[in-house]
Amino acid sequence: MYIYRYSCIILCFFIVNVSLFSQIDGEVKVFTLEQCLKIAEKQNFTNQLQEAQVEVANANLLASFGAYLPGVNFNSGYSRRLNVDGGQAINVGGQVIRGFAPPANSYSMSAIANYTIFDGFSRESNYSNSKISIDVTRNTLEQTKLQTSIDIRRQYLTVLRNKQVVEIRKENLALGKAQLDQLKAAVEIGTNQIGVVFTQEAEIGNRELEVVTAENNYNISKAQLLSTMGLSPDTPAEFIDASIQNEIQKSEISSFKQKIGSKDKAIETSLQQRLNLKVADLNKEVAKTNLTASRSGYLPSISASGGWSWSNSELNSFGLLGRSFVGVNLSIPIFDQFQTNSRVQSAELTIKQRDIEKEQAVQTVKTEVQTTLLNLDAAEKQLEITDKTVVSSEVNNKIITERFGNGLATIIDILTANNQLVTSKITKTNAVYNYIDAQFQVLNALGILPLQQ
Repeated sequence: MYIYRYSCIILCFFIVNVSLFSQIDGEVKVFTLEQCLKIAEKQNFTNQLQEAQVEVANANLLASFGAYLPGVNFNSGYSRRLNVDGGQAINVGGQVIRGFAPPANSYSMSAIANYTIFDGFSRESNYSNSKISIDVTRNTLEQTKLQTSIDIRRQYLTVLRNKQVVEIRKENLALGKAQLDQLKAAVEIGTNQIGVVFTQEAEIGNRELEVVTAENNYNISKAQLLSTMGLSPDTPAEFIDASIQNEIQKSEISSFKQKIGSKDKAIETSLQQRLNLKVADLNKEVAKTNLTASRSGYLPSISASGGWSWSNSELNSFGLLGRSFVGVNLSIPIFDQFQTNSRVQSAELTIKQRDIEKEQAVQTVKTEVQTTLLNLDAAEKQLEITDKTVVSSEVNNKIITERFGNGLATIIDILTANNQLVTSKITKTNAVYNYIDAQFQVLNALGILPLQQ
C-alpha cells in the first residue's frame, strides 16, 4: 500500500516537472528586426566561417614575419650495437686475429641556426602579401556580414508580409461564416433560397484552404529566418517590430529620395563605399606583390648558418669532441629550366585579370544601382495604385452588399466583390513590404546599408 502511494507521488512529481520544463522549452520568443540582425551577426554560420578566415590570415602574417628571424634546430641521438662481439676478428691467411672492440654505445648532439640574409625580396613580398591578405579577409568578412544583414531584412519582411496575409485570410473566413449565418436566417424566413447557403458553404471551404496555405507559408518563412539567424528552425518565435509600419507615408517617400539624391550621385556614392570594389583593389595589390616574389627567382640568395655538434661513445668530453662552426652561403641562379620565367608571366597575367575584374565590378555596381533605383520607382507606383484599388474595392463591396440585401444582386456578385477586396488588400500588403525591401536594396547597392538598424 505504501509502495503504491509513494509510486503515485513520484509519478505525479515527474509529470509536473516534465510539464514545467516543456513550458519553459516551448516559450515563444519575440524578435525585433534589430535583435535578429545582432543574433545573425554572431551566430550565422557563413559569418563564422569567414571570421575563421581572418584568423587564418593573421596566422599567415605571423609566419611571414617569422621569415625575418633565424631558425634554430636541436638534434640528439643515441644508438647501440646489439652484437657487441661481432666484427672484432678478421681472418688473415687462415689465422684469426682479434681486433679492437668498438664501444657499443654512440651518442650525438647538435644545435644549428640558419638565417636568410637576402632572398631576392621574396621574403619582403610575402610579408606585404600577408598584410594585404588580412585587409582582404576583413573586408570580405564585412561583405559577408552585410549580405547576411540584407538577407535577414528581406526574410524578416517576408515573415511580416505572410503574417499580414494570414490575418487577412482569417478575417475573410470569419466574415464568410458571419454571412453564412445571415443567409441561413434568410432561408428560414423565406427571403432567400437554400442554394445560396450551399454556395456560401463551398466558399467557406475555399477560404479555409486559403488560411491553411497562408499559415504554412508563414511558418516556412519563419523557419528560414531562424535558420539564417543561426538558430534552430523549430524555435518557437514571433516577429514583431513597431518600426516597420503597415502604411507608407508620402513624406517618408520624399525624404528617402532626398537621402539618395540623383542617379549620378547614387553611383558616385556606391563607387566610394562598396566593399567589393575595395576588395578588388586589394586583390590587385596582392597580385603585384606576387609578381615581385616571382621575380626574386632571378636574384641571388645569401644565407648564414652556425652551430655546434658533438658525438661520442660516452656522455663526456663535450669540450674536446664538440665542434663549433659558422658559415655563409651564396646561391646564384644560372638556369632553372624557365621556371622563374613561367612564374613571372603567370603573375603578370594575374595582374591583368585583376584589372579586368575591377572594371567588371564597377560595371556590376553601376548596374545594381540603376536596377535598385528602378525597382524603387516601380514600388512607389505600386503603392499609389494599390491605395486606389483598395478604396475602390471597399466601396464596390459595400454597394454590392447593399444591393444583395435589397435583392438586386446575387450571391455570385457578393463573392466576386469580396474576392476583389481581399485580393486588393493582399496586393497592397505586398506593395508596402516591396517598397521597404526596395529601400533596403538601394541602400545595399550604394554600400551604406548599416549592419544594425
